[in-house]
Amino acid sequence: MELKWLEDFVAVAELGHFARSATNRRITQSALSRRIQSLESWVGAELLDRSSHPIQLTDIGEAFIKTAREIIYDAYEAQANARNDVRLSEESLTIACLHTLSLTFIPTMVGNLQKRIGSFPTSISADMRSFEDYIESLRNGSSDLFVCYDHPAVPTPLDLNGFVRFDLASTQILPYQKLGRDAPDLDAAKGPDIPLLAYSPTTYMYRIVEHCIEDMPARKRLKTVYRASLAESILTATQEGLGLSWLPRNVAPGTAEENGLMMVSDAVSTNVRITAFMVAEPISKIQERLFQQLSLNAEDLVHQG
Repeated sequence: MELKWLEDFVAVAELGHFARSATNRRITQSALSRRIQSLESWVGAELLDRSSHPIQLTDIGEAFIKTAREIIYDAYEAQANARNDVRLSEESLTIACLHTLSLTFIPTMVGNLQKRIGSFPTSISADMRSFEDYIESLRNGSSDLFVCYDHPAVPTPLDLNGFVRFDLASTQILPYQKLGRDAPDLDAAKGPDIPLLAYSPTTYMYRIVEHCIEDMPARKRLKTVYRASLAESILTATQEGLGLSWLPRNVAPGTAEENGLMMVSDAVSTNVRITAFMVAEPISKIQERLFQQLSLNAEDLVHQG
């Protein structure tokens, strides 16, 4: 089994399309297909349902993808540690974050921070990891800051003694569809099926969306037609008109209309905090400067809604 087989499998699972995945992986579609087949042969079962459009995971694929991501992460983590390449320099800042936040929120935050304390090298780690893994990266020094969502539907599972929390901002998770389409009636329990663009069950966003639709009258009418781990994949599928999705308001720059989207109803939305964690006792100069700025006014570092 080769690491690139796992990376190919995850790419297809997230994009639901062999051709686009091959382009992203910079290989031919036939080569990508052969690698996936080799992985399935090694596992001993089909991982992808190729008869569906977009391509979906089989039940075994759903169970296997979490392990695949963990293997990929562990392999690159071990490589970075072996090369002593985790940090860019003693004055660099390493920020671990949820992937969705790396799209627009983190670049804005870093830009504002550099205006205050001067320029510094920055490394962003937005791998698919558990909350525990991210906190451990702070503890072992491979990250200086961890930025994530915070919502009552997803309680923090850890004792966070030794760490300090800063509330940076808040945003909304809202239902969107392609601009110009007739909006489904989410208050009606009966009616035609509503195609849903869903997050993978292992993601943070999946639990947030479940909270949003828990008591929604039209919940039983939602039929999943597309599933992905990454918000930008859900965003693109929404822009293509494949169905209804729940997205963070700040998932892309500009207004919903500028992104070809229409917000369907704010009655089935929720607010989430964007929170940062770091060690309570900074040990490097960059950590001390960061700690000072966050302590002064964390919410002033990011001007996003």
